[in-house]
Amino acid sequence: MHILLPKISEPIALLEREKSIDLLFLGLLILTTLILLFIRSNNPHFFRQLFQLFFSFGYSKETKKDKIYLNPFLTILLLINFLLGVSMCLYMTLNDLGSGIDAWILPLSLSVGYFLFRTLSLAFIALITGETSLMSRIFMHLLYGFQLFGIIATLIAWFWHFNTPYSPYFKLFFVSFLILLYVLRIYKGSITNLQEGVAWYYIFIYLCTLELLPIGVAYYFFIK
Repeated sequence: MHILLPKISEPIALLEREKSIDLLFLGLLILTTLILLFIRSNNPHFFRQLFQLFFSFGYSKETKKDKIYLNPFLTILLLINFLLGVSMCLYMTLNDLGSGIDAWILPLSLSVGYFLFRTLSLAFIALITGETSLMSRIFMHLLYGFQLFGIIATLIAWFWHFNTPYSPYFKLFFVSFLILLYVLRIYKGSITNLQEGVAWYYIFIYLCTLELLPIGVAYYFFIK
């Protein structure tokens, strides 16, 4: 006679796995917070300056004089904060949707892929058009957007992680803010480029190939 005993090893393993993922998430939150505190200690007015630069129109050459943006080490830290902050929010969003994603491969891939696409596409445009000066200034403002969104994403991730019962509201807020920032960036960039004397048909081609096309591809592969 054989007695069937309940298998308890799998639930225990699953619980330990979820606990380790939760500790990883908390560790990333602490890391991004330390990055922002370190940058804040180097420049007490950094966040206010970044906010003003992002919402300003025109590619003023005076913005290049600010040492905080020319420091490669601080720039790398801000980009790391962007990738981690956005990845944490994407992880919470995908996990909340019940898609079964319990790893960081997809959120990190989306964050890194979007960053590489944006930067490499500007480099490609500068190569084929020869407008290296204008593209470099556009790239600086693109970095401002990455930095600002990384800071806000980190704040959202903090509140989201410790208020999981309100996860649907945080998900809606994150997606809405993402869309709003995207629309604002396109509007500001289009107006600024027109002020810089860029032909409107170049702007139209840019929007169709580097802004709308990626959205269509993402919708086809990840949503549809």
